[in-house]
Amino acid sequence: MNFPAIIVPSIESGRYLEAFTSADANRLVFKLTDSDSLGDHDADRVYSELLRRVESFICEEAEDNGKDQAYRVVVILCIAVAALLAFTQSNLTGWEYYIIYAKILVMKMKDLLFEGSLSCAYGIRSLSWWLARVTFLHQRILDERSSSLFNLLHVFTSETLNHFGTLEKVTSYWGNDLRNGEGSTLVSVIHLEAGMMEYIYARVDSCRLHFESAEAAAGVKLSVTGVLGFRTIHQVEPKAQMVLLANTTSSKSGALCSSESPGPHRYNSIGRNDISKHPSESHEASDILLTPRLVENESESGVISDGIQVGGTAADPLSAIQQAVILAKCLLIEKSTRHDDMQRWEMAPYIEAIDS
Repeated sequence: MNFPAIIVPSIESGRYLEAFTSADANRLVFKLTDSDSLGDHDADRVYSELLRRVESFICEEAEDNGKDQAYRVVVILCIAVAALLAFTQSNLTGWEYYIIYAKILVMKMKDLLFEGSLSCAYGIRSLSWWLARVTFLHQRILDERSSSLFNLLHVFTSETLNHFGTLEKVTSYWGNDLRNGEGSTLVSVIHLEAGMMEYIYARVDSCRLHFESAEAAAGVKLSVTGVLGFRTIHQVEPKAQMVLLANTTSSKSGALCSSESPGPHRYNSIGRNDISKHPSESHEASDILLTPRLVENESESGVISDGIQVGGTAADPLSAIQQAVILAKCLLIEKSTRHDDMQRWEMAPYIEAIDS
């Protein structure tokens, strides 16, 4: 039976609830029929019965080889991911059942692997990654930080970094299944998520290290510099504006190289007398420009124009993961500076660099 053909299309199209509640999924995976009345029992009994059927589906019904078991583990993982995404899709206000359902399914598969009930030759290493994500989301919806969840997050995140923390480890696991650049993106995502975990527990130094690793894996070098420009419509003389300098590196088959992207990056430039000709770029209720307009002769020197990012207008657009790395810098600024007007100004170059 082609189980993924039943579940995966629903996940890919965003119909997450359908993926794990459809009659086909319940009948083929959990052996549930219309006559089953699990809903009449308490939650603990329902979860216990579902986990028993999951174990039966993976260990007892599979053919006598590790490959078929691994195939069935992936099916259950798809159902767990669908439950997690269904919870997230409802803006964290949906039924708590979804996230609990996702967590117990992934934990059950990890326990089966640890106990040796499944073939180690086909161990699904991404289970730790999904457990870290489920646990992280669980912490995010709580009012206070939980020490027990922190301990779990530390374990799952450490396992994930051990499996996928470098490009070499990612490529050795997924091999030819990776498309161009996907290996580096996965490494960057993993370090970003690890950094966010450290961030919510106020571990700033560890957070910074992970974000720096994500920046390197994403192939971008970030720095803030000053350029003459205009911030308001009626400004007469240009003043120094903080802008983000993003030097990107090229990648081939997922491997990073150190060459800078060729040619200068374009950015919004304007003459000293033309500032009033662009009213559409200011907020309707304010004469402050949404992004600074830079003086055009600043780029003629060729010294600071390369890599400047203002309003997503660079010649080489930043990728989604590079933009995520830029926004992560704002989290570090938030944790390491006072909450005042200066903090917002320090964040501004990073926020204005995003192509919204």
